[in-house]
Amino acid sequence: MTTLNRKAFQITFGALLLITVIAGCTSIQQESLCLTDNGLSTIVRRLSTITSITSEKKKIAINRWLIAANGAKNANRPIPVLATIEATHTALLVIDMQRGFLDVGSSIEVPDGRAIVTNINKMAAALRDKGGQVYFFQVRVNEREGLLKYFESKSYLGGDRESPMKAFQPGHPQFDLSPDLDVQKRDIIMEKNRYSAVLGSDIVDVLRKRGIENVIITGVTTDVCAGNTAEDLMQKDFHVVMVWDGCAALDRLEHELYLARIFGLYGDVMPTDEVIRRLK
Repeated sequence: MTTLNRKAFQITFGALLLITVIAGCTSIQQESLCLTDNGLSTIVRRLSTITSITSEKKKIAINRWLIAANGAKNANRPIPVLATIEATHTALLVIDMQRGFLDVGSSIEVPDGRAIVTNINKMAAALRDKGGQVYFFQVRVNEREGLLKYFESKSYLGGDRESPMKAFQPGHPQFDLSPDLDVQKRDIIMEKNRYSAVLGSDIVDVLRKRGIENVIITGVTTDVCAGNTAEDLMQKDFHVVMVWDGCAALDRLEHELYLARIFGLYGDVMPTDEVIRRLK
């Protein structure tokens, strides 16, 4: 077997093993580990077809999902935690989908972020239609607030990109939300001054006053602002769902590894269509 064929076999075997582990539908609950019910089969299947990630990285990602799924099975946890998502008690948080992250050549350009706009708009429309609330967040960075100034004074992407300290200030074009987002009048736009919306805004109080119990997370980046927000919300006792194809990171492998971590310890991870299917 050639090296190339061996790698292809390892990836395929890993995907099949993951499907076998989760699809066992053992005694956890009626829907417990059935891939067709929790969306993980879609994640694995689509991950195996993505061309922007190398075969070696796919292998690492699939193995990490396998570890997370196995751990969930061992822990006897319900999968998904939210079999039904009651829309009137649910909020969608769209994290940092600003021009400074999405525009070509922007301060912290996340190319994959442009590809998730359609899914975010689709998710927002579905939740609005069922009575849920949509929140759009913009990160604000300046030297007078917190410690971000030590990490955001220059773009870590290098080159002549705008400093995040300047780009993510109200009034700068890159601070604006992407014009491709479908922001409606009833939606709420908020600012935050930390990576996590929980630590950088009063979103927890806002959500509790509205009777929100479940929070769907989308946006950028998966492994920093969106992910930090998801973790902190779970620690504040909100049910969290991160949208697998509604978040993006600078690196695809980081995206997968972080979402597997969320799945294992903090909440549900589902593709857009699976989340929408569960809205009631």
